[in-house]
Amino acid sequence: MKAHTGIHGNELADKVAKEAAHSTATHYGCTRITESYLSHRAAEEAKQKWQAEWTASNKAAAKK
Repeated sequence: MKAHTGIHGNELADKVAKEAAHSTATHYGCTRITESYLSHRAAEEAKQKWQAEWTASNKAAAKK
């Protein structure tokens, strides 16, 4: 089991790090990814996930 499994912010940091490692873009080499950036990305992804789950739920269908 991965140490970061289930911890969204850590999983997001791993994802961004892997993207940077596999990227041919040079701007990742000197750029530090800040905690506030990761926090913002995690919050946005959480909102999108919640919205998708709500839209697919029976409660959302009942509100229409």
